[in-house]
Amino acid sequence: MGDVVTVDQPIVELETDKATIEVPSDVAGTVKEVKAKAGDKPKPGQVVLVLDGAGQAGGAGQAGKAAAEVPAQAAPPAQPAR
Repeated sequence: MGDVVTVDQPIVELETDKATIEVPSDVAGTVKEVKAKAGDKPKPGQVVLVLDGAGQAGGAGQAGKAAAEVPAQAAPPAQPAR
């Protein structure tokens, strides 16, 4: 908690049987709460990270800013072997 996150910074890694994919943040802010840990298997839409100050202009982490929740994303469909 307390880490600063920038737009497009990888914040989550999704692992499938065939690939590991980094998921970037679409907002900037300061980590307020982590709701998942390494090895967890969150469901699509489940909140895994809460950022304070997300989406606000003028820098991240200033007091009184709104919080943004970062939901888990569904892994992309597996591609058939060719």
